[in-house]
Amino acid sequence: MLFNIIFLILISFFSFITIINYNPDSNILWLITTYISLIYYIGDSLREIYIFKRYTFLFHHFITIFIFIYNLNFKNYYYFAIFTFIFELTSIIINIRDLLKSKKKLTFKIDTLFLFIYFIIRCIIGPYFVYKNYNNKIQGIFAIFIFLMSYFWSFKWVNNLYKKYIKLYK
Repeated sequence: MLFNIIFLILISFFSFITIINYNPDSNILWLITTYISLIYYIGDSLREIYIFKRYTFLFHHFITIFIFIYNLNFKNYYYFAIFTFIFELTSIIINIRDLLKSKKKLTFKIDTLFLFIYFIIRCIIGPYFVYKNYNNKIQGIFAIFIFLMSYFWSFKWVNNLYKKYIKLYK
């Protein structure tokens, strides 16, 4: 989890720096963000397969890898940098949640707060942002897959919180 948190902070940091220093004639910051992201998503996919034997996030990872590679062809990466920044912030939250959960320090209130932030960003702001800013159909189609997975994970998370709530307050 520390591996994930460190890389996600780097991705978020470079995405943010790319946004505030956006220059369509020079994409060096975006290239750094892209290559860090590719290293993270490929490395995490390999860890998920070979170390943890989990396959839950692989589809998400493969779509994200494809989107980053696809976006290398475009000069106008500004909106994708914003999209990357806000989405990776939620990924940091998810990894902090997993870390707290593994240390048995995840309370119901913190978990609910994390879900609220995740849902607002991934299930409301994200789709609206893509709807308003993306003209490229391929980017939009792949973003839809990311959103569908976000809705699915939100549903699972709500379901688990509901079970916790019943257990705690019954």
